[in-house]
Amino acid sequence: METLMNHADQRRAAPISVAARPDYASDRLVGAAMAGSCLLLMTGWLGFLGWGAGRLFAVW
Repeated sequence: METLMNHADQRRAAPISVAARPDYASDRLVGAAMAGSCLLLMTGWLGFLGWGAGRLFAVW
């Protein structure tokens, strides 16, 4: 109940000014870098698995 009251108080409060807002550009940049590196890692790993499977079936 306490959290509901706090949430209601925050909704009634004045909107945050643009200057007081934190800058999320660096967070977005870090997120994009993490997503890109994860994507490269996963595609490389899938390619490695595919190459291994191709070698395995080529032996058979």
